[in-house]
Amino acid sequence: GENPYLNPNAALHIGLAMHELAVNSVSYGALSQPDGRIRVSARIAAGSETSPGLLLIWTERIGAGRRTENRFGSVALERVVPTSLNGSASLDIDDDRLEYRLTIPRGNFEIE
Repeated sequence: GENPYLNPNAALHIGLAMHELAVNSVSYGALSQPDGRIRVSARIAAGSETSPGLLLIWTERIGAGRRTENRFGSVALERVVPTSLNGSASLDIDDDRLEYRLTIPRGNFEIE
């Protein structure tokens, strides 16, 4: 995917999101399984012509029995991180799949 230069605030908050996703994956998700895999992608999302955003997507297969109640991690992923970046996020969990999508406005990064 893309390789943008993040400003310090964006790096901090994206790092928080990636850390939370990784810890949960190791504890409950794909990375808790010997053959588990995750997919992380980054691309420039179509926005306005003058201000496209960066779209980060984390996807993994998860096992049955995954906890679905809101805890600190989901609050951080769905509220704290996107609010701190003036962006948006969604966390979708179903029976066997987790997908986190974070849209980051252009003011938080530069493309070289």
